[in-house]
Amino acid sequence: MALRKELSLFSATLYGVGIILGAGIYVLIGHAADIAGNAFWMSFAAAAIIAAFTGLSYAELAGMFPKTAAEYVYTRQAFNRPWLSFAVQWLMIITLIISASTVALGFGGYLSRMTGFGIEAAAALLIVALSALSYLGIKESARYNIIATLVEASGLALVIAIGAFFIFRPGIDYFSSPAGLGGILSATSLIFFAYIGFEELVNLSEETKNAKRIIPKAWSCRWPSPPSCTCWSRFPPSASWARKAWPPPRRRWPTSLPSPCRTPLASCRSSRCSQLPTPCWSY
Repeated sequence: MALRKELSLFSATLYGVGIILGAGIYVLIGHAADIAGNAFWMSFAAAAIIAAFTGLSYAELAGMFPKTAAEYVYTRQAFNRPWLSFAVQWLMIITLIISASTVALGFGGYLSRMTGFGIEAAAALLIVALSALSYLGIKESARYNIIATLVEASGLALVIAIGAFFIFRPGIDYFSSPAGLGGILSATSLIFFAYIGFEELVNLSEETKNAKRIIPKAWSCRWPSPPSCTCWSRFPPSASWARKAWPPPRRRWPTSLPSPCRTPLASCRSSRCSQLPTPCWSY
């Protein structure tokens, strides 16, 4: 049974943007700043560049093989080994399960912080609600995704606008990192999770009109937006954090600071954690 082709270039582009501008960007900022210091914006930029190479490969292959279950199809076409294609697709399924669970727990952590609602219960309700929405059809899911993407992008734009008053304050070293280059690279490996999802766009090929042209274009149109938004939105927290937590402002961070963000959100009581721009949620 053929899938209905409902998605246009606009809806496919916003779908791709919405996948990246998700909870991962908000949840990971505290952990990244703990590892890389003021320079954690460089980790976001590095992760975006690394993810771009993989994403461009997906865009090229989507134009050649516009099929759902993209990883299975690409591996089968390249190696013609059914067992290998089967294994690769199951690895992707497991990755998606872990990613969805992680983001859902991040949502549950924020909701618990605000309302006292159980973290696991909130995560389960979120997964059930979004699964029901997906069951209704791709058109309904795309409409919801457009609204959610605009809300997410507005949140980042608000952070950038408010933080613009702090970015150019004197005495802030945006290249300061307590662990040096190693800390920046370690944070990059963590932040790469925030960009996971670019491969999901190609799995909509059979539900997109003229997918051989639309999917590569949608990837090309949407890719510059998330990295630029996320990198610019990292400067305000860096500026605010550096000004509040480590006076005088011109001193570099000491290398003997404790690592406080190792406890769940509800029990995090470190003074340094309380000054983070987002809650420390360990998942």
